[in-house]
Amino acid sequence: MLLGEILIGRGYCTISDIREALRIQKSGDTRRIGQILISMGKITLEDLEGALDIQFKRAIKY
Repeated sequence: MLLGEILIGRGYCTISDIREALRIQKSGDTRRIGQILISMGKITLEDLEGALDIQFKRAIKY
């Protein structure tokens, strides 16, 4: 599962927030999407850590 899907599903940010972060990334920003969302003030570090934990746990099930 993609990080953006988890963040949206948990209510931490919106699809518009994800699209904006991806736009910033595509314009040459080398930061990861989570870092961009934090700098935008859309999520907290704790939100990101929780979403990454979910993503990791789902990945190791496969």
